[in-house]
Amino acid sequence: MRVVVVGLLFAVLSPSVALAAPSVPTSWLHLDDALLDEVGLLLGDQQAQSKHTPAVKAADEAPATTTAVNLAPAGAAATPQGRQFGIGLELGYPVALTIKYMLQPDQGIAAGLGAFSGFVYNHSSVTVYVDYVYHPHLLTAGEAFALTWYVGGGGQVIINDRFSTPWVPGILYSGFGYGSVWFAARVPIGVNLALAQAPIEVFLEAVPSVLVFPVVSFGVGGSIGMRFYL
Repeated sequence: MRVVVVGLLFAVLSPSVALAAPSVPTSWLHLDDALLDEVGLLLGDQQAQSKHTPAVKAADEAPATTTAVNLAPAGAAATPQGRQFGIGLELGYPVALTIKYMLQPDQGIAAGLGAFSGFVYNHSSVTVYVDYVYHPHLLTAGEAFALTWYVGGGGQVIINDRFSTPWVPGILYSGFGYGSVWFAARVPIGVNLALAQAPIEVFLEAVPSVLVFPVVSFGVGGSIGMRFYL
């Protein structure tokens, strides 16, 4: 009986509940449609931008390309006017009369006879050296000059008084004193300026050396000089 009564009450009241439900204004529906359209446009713009962003970012993040500095070979620029034989003077350690003979346009033999060495700085001596030198690259050039750099290797004989000792203390060979005749290996490294309008070159070099007899020691010579080519 109670079920029947509840059912009748629900049937009677349900139309009024349906009628009492708030209705959605049509203006709100139109407003929602406009918002949806704007959201769609915004999403479309973002998608378009996202398609272009990777390319722009990649371009921004791409590392700058660098080119290696390739120096030109020295060639005939290593000697003034392509000449072969030069004679001149150098000042420093040693102070010497110097000659140079070019075996090839970028390779030659340099020699010197003079005083002082890169091992004893406070005593005079007689020194003779012979070096092989190689000019690998041209550093810069103009109409009137060419600047190259060079490296080489050679030997040196030094005649000192018997009381001379190397500036850098070394290790004497067993059974030998310092004596007066020393032998050394040297590695000249320098720059060479060859003039185009005159057969003259100017050079500046440093010479790390190893004394091999009668004591093992080290020294550094250096000089500036000029040669006139015949």
